Amino acid sequence: MYGRVVRTGGKVVVQYWYFYYDDFYSYTPVRSDFIWQTHEGDWEVVNVLLNGDEEPLSVAYSQHCLGASRSWSKTPRWRGHHPIVYVARGSHANYFGPGIHPWNGACLPAQVIGFFTQAGLPLPADFTGAASAAGPTTFGAETTAVQRVTDSSPAWIGFPGTWGEFEYLHAPAPIGTVLFGQSPVGPAQHSVWSDPLGTLATWPAG
Repeated sequence: MYGRVVRTGGKVVVQYWYFYYDDFYSYTPVRSDFIWQTHEGDWEVVNVLLNGDEEPLSVAYSQHCLGASRSWSKTPRWRGHHPIVYVARGSHANYFGPGIHPWNGACLPAQVIGFFTQAGLPLPADFTGAASAAGPTTFGAETTAVQRVTDSSPAWIGFPGTWGEFEYLHAPAPIGTVLFGQSPVGPAQHSVWSDPLGTLATWPAG
């Protein structure tokens, strides 16, 4: 996990960037070969927005192409000060609680929505629930260490390429397994890095 602090527009944005070696999303709650999507090098981010006096105002969690935000007072927190993030199995999208979370339709290409509609299937959803926990030393079994990053350090932060090979989608015939795009780019190539306040303003309430 990598931490970054941005001071902009009279606000402070604290960003926690998470790197996952790979992403393997299964359409079914129990992993299967029915419908899946996979790529390498997955980046996700949790944002904590503070006012000029560094008092927390809200949080915003990344979810696929967008994210979701919630006021600080309504965010589940451990001991009142650590936001709790539920990470979806496989996709690593971040949520405020356990359960089934339908994907935002804005993150699905028209042809994908058309496939599910024609097949009479619900649109994809993420699944979160009981799992191992990571965070402060006293929180869970795994202690999360945060490495500070800036716009120029470490050197890899400015890498303009993707963090893996191609993205693939698998679905029943006649689709099969097809090339579906590229792996994600790094943190500094995301709009929430270059314009955190503007980008977070476009994320719906979660």
